[in-house]
Amino acid sequence: AGIIKTIMEKCEGLFLYAEWIAKELDQGRLSLERLDEFPQGLGGIYLKFFERQFPDVGIWESDVRPVLEVIAALQEPLKTNVLYSIFKWSVHDERRFRRSLGSLFVFDRGTINPFHKSIMEWLTNENKHDPYFISVSEGHKLLADYGWSRYNQGEASWTPYLTTYLPIHLYMAGRIKELGDLLGDVKFMKAAWNKDKFNVLRQWTFFEERSALTMENIYRQVIENPARENDKDLLILANLFENTYHINEALQIADYLVDHYKQAGNMQGFQESIGIQARIHYIKCDYDNAMRLYKEQEKICRETGNIAGLQYSIRNQANILSYKNEMEAAMALYKEHDRICRETGNKNGLLESLIDQCFILRFKGDYDAALALIGEQERISREIGNMIGLQICFNERGVTLMAKGDLDTALTIFKEQEKLCSEIGNKDYLRGALTGQEMVFRMKGDLVEAQALNEKCEKICRKIGNKYGLQECLGDRIINLRLMGDLNGAVSLIDDRERICQELDDKFGLGECHGERGHVFLAKGDLERALAHFRKQEKICREIGHRRNLAVSLSDQASVLRKMGDLEEAKALHGEAVKMLREMGYKYGLQDALFNEAM
Repeated sequence: AGIIKTIMEKCEGLFLYAEWIAKELDQGRLSLERLDEFPQGLGGIYLKFFERQFPDVGIWESDVRPVLEVIAALQEPLKTNVLYSIFKWSVHDERRFRRSLGSLFVFDRGTINPFHKSIMEWLTNENKHDPYFISVSEGHKLLADYGWSRYNQGEASWTPYLTTYLPIHLYMAGRIKELGDLLGDVKFMKAAWNKDKFNVLRQWTFFEERSALTMENIYRQVIENPARENDKDLLILANLFENTYHINEALQIADYLVDHYKQAGNMQGFQESIGIQARIHYIKCDYDNAMRLYKEQEKICRETGNIAGLQYSIRNQANILSYKNEMEAAMALYKEHDRICRETGNKNGLLESLIDQCFILRFKGDYDAALALIGEQERISREIGNMIGLQICFNERGVTLMAKGDLDTALTIFKEQEKLCSEIGNKDYLRGALTGQEMVFRMKGDLVEAQALNEKCEKICRKIGNKYGLQECLGDRIINLRLMGDLNGAVSLIDDRERICQELDDKFGLGECHGERGHVFLAKGDLERALAHFRKQEKICREIGHRRNLAVSLSDQASVLRKMGDLEEAKALHGEAVKMLREMGYKYGLQDALFNEAM
């Protein structure tokens, strides 16, 4: 019993320790008669191993430590042939290194990985005093040196790992000047964007938050004189600006490209750059200009027989109509998009069309038809191996079931989506899965769990630099706080959301901020200020043409006026809201409006 107790104390509850002890006992290196020789915890095990493998600390420091530092700094496993280049290895050097690490590191299909994460945690622990310490920052310096050398050799030497991670290694190595030069190389950014645009967005957000580097400064010369760059590279840069919410810079590049392609008579580039212009106007809630540009793009694509551009322009026109809640006109265009996709065998485009149609059917309360379309979406996604499309199917099904009131099944579906998004590593869609779960828990009345999920969503948005997602996330949290009775907390978050919406020039979001302020003041009994904010929301909704939120705002104003005793005006606003909701076919909102009217 004493032996077992002693071993249990030394293993600190770790199975890996017990497994190692059994192996050492079997090989005769430890004995139950000499318990004092048993190491304390995993750290003790690793220390004994390294002392046995590397008794000559000089060899450890010169031949082994730098390699492990590089492995510790890697952002993803690399083939050992890169280590050959960094350390000027021969085949014999690599084999000697492999033998020296024994069983603590796994060599699999040309990569090196620790057999357990605790090894790297122990090696990088700055608080221990043995010689077997490795510095991650030194690994970043070595990788930065190697990567910078390869970068300067020209595009032919740019490996996928280099285009994806050299910026982060330069930053971590403190080489900010070289990082600025690298980010300012439009050709390099094009290669990085084509490899993984989400990674580029994450990195730029990281650099702007933690250094003096800004997109405006890095690309100022390109913005002021875009003619110096290749037009294909500028298209990538315009997309980068747009996706990082540098809207004015994106529009400047797009305007130049439109003129450039028009003068050159390049209709393909002309229609593509018009599409970028249109998308930027859409983001700015300038729907009339966006629609005009998409129609111009459609005309060019019909004349030139550009089916891909035609599909794009038709779908985006439909999106604008859907956003303005002109559902019948939107559905007609989605159906045309659907037909073209089926005729041309464009299954990925068909998936998008089915998703869009599903939204309108759910909006109108036709849940069974929506679920039928989701079934077709899922079949196509699995057939072509489109995992992004598949997880969107999960989200659509979850939202539709939630609208039907089947909250338990909806929650199960959202968790399936979360699992799939985690597997494919798509954090933006993972946020959608968590938001769906948050909505279910809110509807169930579990606001604590809803709030916990919301915090996870916020963390994801900040990490990937998704400001639109962040302001939506704050909007959900405002509702949670208001329902929890924390009105002051809700007001503070409305201020934060409003600031982000102003940065983005997001008029729709600003309208929702006024709506939320109205609800907070209504809960506080301040009817005059509540009414003022609902009217501000109404004004914005009329300006941007968002009929659903306009109808909701009118219904909210009617509720306030009823409390103030102005029943005649309340009845008139309720009537306008109900008429609008009937025209749109928005059954969920109509149900709420009729309830308020009855009150």
